[in-house]
This record gives sequence, structure tokens and C-alpha cells, in this order.
Amino acid sequence: YALPTVLEIGRNDALATMNTLGFSTPSIWSGNLLYLGFGITEFYEQNIIGSTSSTYDFFVMRESMVAAGFSDAMFDGGIQDLWDLFRGQGWSGAASAISAIGSAKAATNAWLQGAYGDFYTQTLGGAANFTLANFWTGSSNGEQILPDYSNILTDNYNLHGGGGDDDLFGSLGFDLVDGGQGYDTVNFATDPIRSRESTVELKPYNSDVPYSATVTFLTEGGESISNLYDVEKLVLGSKSDLVVITGDTLNVNRP
Repeated sequence: YALPTVLEIGRNDALATMNTLGFSTPSIWSGNLLYLGFGITEFYEQNIIGSTSSTYDFFVMRESMVAAGFSDAMFDGGIQDLWDLFRGQGWSGAASAISAIGSAKAATNAWLQGAYGDFYTQTLGGAANFTLANFWTGSSNGEQILPDYSNILTDNYNLHGGGGDDDLFGSLGFDLVDGGQGYDTVNFATDPIRSRESTVELKPYNSDVPYSATVTFLTEGGESISNLYDVEKLVLGSKSDLVVITGDTLNVNRP
């Protein structure tokens, strides 16, 4: 009798999980990320970052990592959590895990470049700089996505509306906002943002997720730049704002 390989164990576990929970998609399975610690990249690369046109599963996975107690950074700080899976198997196992995580990190950067263009890799510094606590994800229903604004002047927020008609609230950091499906509104009219002037630029942009606009605020430290994707409406504050249109139009409202 031949023992199953780690890859076979993973496939069987994923199927069992899907059947138990009643889901038809393997993206729900926690092993997509955890099996990187066993030297297996197939699950993560196929089930989480398989398509650049849909990033919702990636956002949900990152929020679930926080709930599971992972370290703050996915690949650099949190990498130790994955190495621990192989700690009892000697250096060869650790080397396999390190290789798989390095491959996943490079694949994630390439995938994000395709999905969101230069914003993640150049403006935010790529996968190594992702901060887990600042990912906020909606469900299949319309809702308000209002992050923790204790550091509204400095935090970088990564927001995904999921399905439905959503209201998403930005910060004065470097935000990436993906409205997802439905009629979605991004709001920069909360205090203290509403009292600052902004520049909204609508321009041709190369990304697989539909690009909507770039919003820039002047801050004490320089500039706050946020990219909006798949968003239908933008709400600004009470100051004089500049809208620069070099491509498709966006519905810009002031409260």
C-alpha cells in the first residue's frame, strides 16, 4: 500500500471541505495558503490568484488570515507562520517551504500587476508590504465598508465591495478600492478628509480589473494617492476639487 503524497492529501482535503461546507469553489479552502508551508504552490496559484479579472477571493483570504492569527505581513512577517509547518521535518523541509513561498510571492506580484496595473507593485511596493489588518471586504450583498479610522490620516486601505451596491470609505493614505459587482460608491467626504482639496484624474489605464479614477490629496507628508476600480460613483468633500478627464467619465457628486 502506497501512502498518498502531500499533494494528493491536499486535493482530498479540499474536496472534503467543499462537500462539508456546501461550496462548489475551492477558494474557500484554508489549505490554499497553508500548503505553501508544505512546499506546494499549486493550490494557492490556481485557486486564489488564478484569474486577474476577479480578486475577491484574494481579499477574503487575507481577512481570514487575520482571524486565524497570522502575523501582520503576508509573505515577510507572516512567512514564519508557514515555515513552522515544516519545522519538525528538518532543513530539507524548510528549504522546500521557503522555495514555495518565494515562488508564491513572485506570482502574486505578477498577478497584482495584471489585475491593478502599476498601483500595487510600484505605489504600494508589492506583496511584501501588504498589511493584513488594512484589508476590508464586503459580501455578496450591498453594505457600508467603513474601516477602522483611528489612523485615517496615514493608513493605506485595501477595500473590496464584493457583490451588491456598496458604500466604501477611503482614507488619506494610499488606498486601493475595488467596488466589485453592483453600483458602488466611494466616499472621501468624512472628517477630516472633507475639508481638503483633491484632484480626481480619469485617464486610460492598463489593468484587468476595470479602472475608474485616481484621487490625490495634498497632505503634510506630501501626497495621498488612491486608485479606484470598478466604481460607479465618487463622493468628495466641501472644498474646491479639480477633475481632470482624459478618458471615460465618472459621476462625481459633492454632498
